[in-house]
Amino acid sequence: MGNIFSFPWEDELIIFLQNHLGDFAYKYLQFMTNFSDEIVLICIVGYITWCYDRKFGMRLIMYISLSATVFPLFKNVVKRIRPYMVNSDIKCIKQAYDGDPNSISQQGFSFPSGHAVNATAVYVPLYKKYAYPVIRILSVIIIVSVAVSRIALGVHYPTDVLAGLLIGLVVTTSYDKLSARYGENRCVIAFLLIALLGFLYCKSDDFYSGYGMIIGSFLAIKFAEKYVEFEPSHGILETIARVAGGLLVFVVMNKILKMPFSDEFLSSPTLAQYIVRCIRYAMLIFVDLGLYPICFKYLKFKKQ
Repeated sequence: MGNIFSFPWEDELIIFLQNHLGDFAYKYLQFMTNFSDEIVLICIVGYITWCYDRKFGMRLIMYISLSATVFPLFKNVVKRIRPYMVNSDIKCIKQAYDGDPNSISQQGFSFPSGHAVNATAVYVPLYKKYAYPVIRILSVIIIVSVAVSRIALGVHYPTDVLAGLLIGLVVTTSYDKLSARYGENRCVIAFLLIALLGFLYCKSDDFYSGYGMIIGSFLAIKFAEKYVEFEPSHGILETIARVAGGLLVFVVMNKILKMPFSDEFLSSPTLAQYIVRCIRYAMLIFVDLGLYPICFKYLKFKKQ
């Protein structure tokens, strides 16, 4: 069902970290690994998009979407089993997904690390965009902490993490250069056509989530450019209202879009489920980034 391979030093490094890191270090790493999770990224990127700099925020969403589509293309070819499933001396301190920690179908494959991909797709552009020392220091700390956490928690080999960091960096850098040369529209359409190959062999949900996010992001960008007049938020209350509203829209709409389908269908490895998932994420992103900002004129507060 999967492939087992690693360099000897990888198992040794994971075991060394797990044997020598203290309770505080593990609590810190379990906390920091969340900075590449979906909800946290929605809060960070949502704040930038809804409250501060819509154009750059939309760019970040596209980085995440492209990266989220690319790394499963490798994952479903390499099919590397997670280290704790192979080596009994390695503990799974925080499993990748809910469900049975020893189920490959529920926990997914190991190579490359999706958390590492997300870290470079978001925090490297933040580092480049904003020259504030605090933002740059925090960006570096988060990237390093996320990378170390995936190894120390036992869910990824070091080469999984290195590959993830590289993929995120290559995708974002390539997109910047190609879109500057050929235009954003051509780049996105060309990528969507090439990535259709994933529908032939990808058996993991993350590919279809990412593919849908690209479609939703692209449509949201075009819609917002034409119909949404962006204005930064005024003060902390308006900022909180915009971010909280965006999170609420995402959570509620996600539940509503799942309602017509059974849990068995939504967890089934079928093409129909993958297509539904792709459409669902396209709608989520489009509504949250394209339509939701229209409501901002009703969420205005006095300048503070």
